[in-house]
Amino acid sequence: MSKHIWAVVLVLLSGCGDKGNTDLPVTAKAPEAPDLSERIAGPGARVYHCTDTSLVLERKGGSSMLYLDGQKVPVQQRQSSSGIEYAGTELHLVTSGKEATLTTRGASQSCRLDLKATAWDSAKLKGVDFRALGNEPGWQLEISGTAMELDTDYGQQRFKSGARRLQQGDKTLFEGSGFSATLSPGPCVDDMSGERFDTKVAIALGSQQLHGCGNFLK
Repeated sequence: MSKHIWAVVLVLLSGCGDKGNTDLPVTAKAPEAPDLSERIAGPGARVYHCTDTSLVLERKGGSSMLYLDGQKVPVQQRQSSSGIEYAGTELHLVTSGKEATLTTRGASQSCRLDLKATAWDSAKLKGVDFRALGNEPGWQLEISGTAMELDTDYGQQRFKSGARRLQQGDKTLFEGSGFSATLSPGPCVDDMSGERFDTKVAIALGSQQLHGCGNFLK
């Protein structure tokens, strides 16, 4: 009789042990930080702060452009003993590491590369009115006056167009050739970085629909 009781006790204890195992804490993998490497950080743009002004040097597809005091100046690039030279009409920029020298109308001033400048900083200095970005695939939009420039597929494709601005209630539509952008009041939160913006953006590019966030810079 006692052997039968002990057998029952052992079975009950064994059952409790199995139940305990199901309650053991499970180690979950912590959420990974968003991968911001795919986001476009401004195609080849560098911001320099000079003695009397600031400028943006932008290189795209083998050509270079200098944005200075509201002017957009094409420049020719060449290597020299002093560094890399960018020569345009009535201006000359020589860069060497973080330092640069800007010469306009015979007057020179020293400049220094701003390593902390963001794509938003360079866009504002370029005179961009509105800038937006989105993910999957990474894209960015810049609107300047009646001109739009859209980079998609992480900068692999670029579309430029004039824009006609239309107001539709609280939405603003910019109609271009081949694509359009609709701006709606925010707030808007970037789905990768969690960054907050003032404006929601929807882009129609052929049959493709892109969604993201943006801010007015003026």
